[in-house]
Amino acid sequence: EFDWTSWYDEAEKYQKQPNFIGDADLETIIKLLTTHMRADRFCSGHLASVLDNGHLLKILERLAEIRKGLSS
Repeated sequence: EFDWTSWYDEAEKYQKQPNFIGDADLETIIKLLTTHMRADRFCSGHLASVLDNGHLLKILERLAEIRKGLSS
């Protein structure tokens, strides 16, 4: 179980400093994705915003890096 509302401030740090995503571990990436998906339920357009500004792409790229590292 994950209380995304209490972690929202941490998620904002990654949004304000996208270079932090490059060092994020799998648990953090999952938390970021969960937080953005849940936030969109309460704030229509949130997900579109993180798509438009490239934040979601950075998260997915980091997820791909982590996956590649697991298969090595």
